Amino acid sequence: GVQDRWVRLAALVQLAALAASPQLLPNTLKTAVPAMLGVCGEEDLDRAFPPRGSLADADAGLPAAYRRVVGEPYERTHPKAVLLRFLANLFAFADECAAVDPAPWLLSSRRAMAALNSLAFEVPMCRASVRACGEVLRPLVHFVARRGEAEVLMALDAGLPEVLRGLVRAAQELELGPEEAALRRLYQRLEGHPDHPDNRVP
Repeated sequence: GVQDRWVRLAALVQLAALAASPQLLPNTLKTAVPAMLGVCGEEDLDRAFPPRGSLADADAGLPAAYRRVVGEPYERTHPKAVLLRFLANLFAFADECAAVDPAPWLLSSRRAMAALNSLAFEVPMCRASVRACGEVLRPLVHFVARRGEAEVLMALDAGLPEVLRGLVRAAQELELGPEEAALRRLYQRLEGHPDHPDNRVP
């Protein structure tokens, strides 16, 4: 029922907020990421998420909590925006966690990258989602840019160029100028890597 969907969304919002904690990052990657990825595959949004305009009926503080974490009111976002915010928050203070780097962790997870691909193409007209997706892609591309052929091929296999191209178009349509420019730079950095197959000298 709708009560279950309220509880689930409240839990997702809380997980997205906790994902920004560097102290919890190792455990978040181990336990929370698989749980969140399970929600990414939900196709029937009406069965998986609460109706728009109903959050205050569940808890007076839930609408504000959602907006604080996701960056926009629930009614103005794609229901899965909270999942992308979760992934983005993994990188928020990751440089303060010496135990694990989420960039190679995510890049090497076929399930995580498949979910990111799916989400990126599901939510192209949601401003909060496009911004969050850009925040995920930036550290991934920067990680690949510092590495060699193996990581470049991993990024290509994960579909990062296609995701970046799609997000550039989405940012353009949404008139998100700074995000569009940043995403174009990421795409150019990835495509211009000397170990990219297209850039190899025969």
